[in-house]
Amino acid sequence: MNVRLAAFVAALSGLSTTAAGGSCPFGYDKVAAVKEQDRQISSELYDPSSCDVVDYDLVKTDLEILMQMSQGFWPADYGHYGGLFIRLAWHCNGSYRRADGRGGCDGGRIRFNPEHSWADNTNLDKALRLLKPIKRKYGDALSWGDLIVLSGNVAIESMGGPVLGFCGGRRDDVDGTSSLQLGPTPEQESVAPCAEDGDCKAPLGPTTLGLIYVNPEGPMGVPDPVGSAPQVRRTFTRMGMDDRETVALIGGGHAFGKTHGACPTGAGPSPLEDPENPWPGTCGEGAMKGKGNNTFTSGFEGSWTATPTQWSNDYFTGLTTYEWEKYDGPGGHVQWRPVPDTTPPVRMLTADIALLHDESYHNISLEFAANLTALDEAFSHACSALIAVRDGIKILGVSEEEAVALAGRPRSAEQQKTLGYSGSYCSDSATLSNKYFELLLNEKWTAVSENEYQAEDQDIYMLDTDLALLDAPELKTIVEKFAEDEAAFKKVLASAWAKVMSADHFDANGY
Repeated sequence: MNVRLAAFVAALSGLSTTAAGGSCPFGYDKVAAVKEQDRQISSELYDPSSCDVVDYDLVKTDLEILMQMSQGFWPADYGHYGGLFIRLAWHCNGSYRRADGRGGCDGGRIRFNPEHSWADNTNLDKALRLLKPIKRKYGDALSWGDLIVLSGNVAIESMGGPVLGFCGGRRDDVDGTSSLQLGPTPEQESVAPCAEDGDCKAPLGPTTLGLIYVNPEGPMGVPDPVGSAPQVRRTFTRMGMDDRETVALIGGGHAFGKTHGACPTGAGPSPLEDPENPWPGTCGEGAMKGKGNNTFTSGFEGSWTATPTQWSNDYFTGLTTYEWEKYDGPGGHVQWRPVPDTTPPVRMLTADIALLHDESYHNISLEFAANLTALDEAFSHACSALIAVRDGIKILGVSEEEAVALAGRPRSAEQQKTLGYSGSYCSDSATLSNKYFELLLNEKWTAVSENEYQAEDQDIYMLDTDLALLDAPELKTIVEKFAEDEAAFKKVLASAWAKVMSADHFDANGY
């Protein structure tokens, strides 16, 4: 039985490699890269003995040391690399688009063009260079995709942020072929041309080719926060994010680090123009040319909070408390500053101010400003549990509808208890119905352990990976469909089960 199928069968029985405390719903916590294969696809056959095993706790320890080991070739902002690695992990994952499942950090293609040369990824080659000694230490057992994601997690945790779940098992691509349709490339132009760069439509993810989501200066570079808000929503929706996740990810990510743009002449040649020494910088002299205060990354300059190496909800308190005015930043782009200005100075971009000009975003921002715990939970959830569910679907080679149907399988309460859980959502595991979906939608669920929830006043239980189905708009729609139509659920489940049960024998895509 192949690794992918074994992992899924484990998930079907509620099992993971770390039993009840597992953070990855498909049991991939300990399984790292598979050697000598360029991609994992649904029809692929491979032997689990070809997998190496990584102690991710040791990797985390190495990353924790690296965070505060500022190096001469790229000095750390404020003595801590946290902001840089959060940006690397976000930009590696943020290329994901829901329309066709392309993008994301599985494959680690941010190392290759076209992603490597995107304007939004300026100077992330330095972050990859910082990680090379750790990658070299663990070799093929640790994929670049896993290392990049883990570096972001450790960065957040090392600066006092919430502890994030981690699901290993990403596999590295040999090149950037699978990202060519993300653009800007001839392949992208042939299948999904962007009529007006700055207002790109689905299936393209961002509004501007080469950026992760929207132009931070505003639509088409115009500093209009009212117009920016709907662009933010459309772009994050294409990534499968709802409003709460969107606000948590923006504000949580901007709790750390700073923008770099005090150099008006730019970062210098891109990897397409100078593969050996990309983005060397054009400002400053000597050893600090293009580094430190002379760095150019985005053309904007400054930090979002006064404590850019500490986790807090200061981004939201500042955003919702201060009055903000536009001004021309030192890099020639419009930014926003408080009135009166603060010491030390804090700065926002138009895409940040946009959160104040949308009722839903504004209300969520006010909630996070008043309640750090709510931000902790929302940010942690958006970064881990939900991403793990989506990664699992992608790893398995099943559709979203099939994955949701498989989640509704009967589960024996006795078996769940032997695995360390409190029980199941059903008392009769011999009957197949759509009860799972009805309960998931209609009951009030309260956490009783790290990853288990109980229905109010009832002896029935769900896992965090069950509730995660409600947090992704596209998955919740499927849950609602199955709750209303038991026949549809049974039909999809039968097809999905046949596909999974035969996946290690032949290509079952015809099922």
